[in-house]
Amino acid sequence: IFAGPKLQRELFDVLLRFKRNPVAVVCDIKEMYLQVEIEESDRPWFRILWRNIDIEREPQVYEFSRVVFGKNSAPMESQFVAQENARRNQAKYPLAAETVLKSTYMDDSMDSVETIERDVELYHQLSDLWGLSGMKARKWMSNAAKVMEAVPEEGHATELRLNDKEETIVKTLGITWNSSEDVFAICTGTEKYSSSND
Repeated sequence: IFAGPKLQRELFDVLLRFKRNPVAVVCDIKEMYLQVEIEESDRPWFRILWRNIDIEREPQVYEFSRVVFGKNSAPMESQFVAQENARRNQAKYPLAAETVLKSTYMDDSMDSVETIERDVELYHQLSDLWGLSGMKARKWMSNAAKVMEAVPEEGHATELRLNDKEETIVKTLGITWNSSEDVFAICTGTEKYSSSND
């Protein structure tokens, strides 16, 4: 299967946009690949034969109806769906469309805006825009408490505690982000190194 072109943004570009403005927001898309449907005529290529360890038994045949993890074109397909959805709906959801097109790396969206009010609006737009493509945004985190008040509790990211301080720590794109202080942190053993906005 041809893997297709690379449609996702460069990680460096996404991180720069994330740190360009004072109010940040992060979310993750739940089971992104599984939200993309496989064309019915292509499903025979994604079959599983199942005998339940009984080699004498005629195998049952199952076909995937959704894009599966491990398929080499899955990243391109999911990015195409996300980006096409953003382009088609950017008139109604301009903030969210820009985030999806410029500040999303695979299934993680992370962006920053100038004010808390704009960040709350971005949260609402992103939730609605992702929903139009059948995808659910979750694991929300912001460095502004008022933004998190707009997010239902079940949608919050799971926080990590690296020390005894009252800090909100989450992992996004493989990077530890201390949203309380709005810094990236690198942990090595018992030491923690931080990178500020400066």
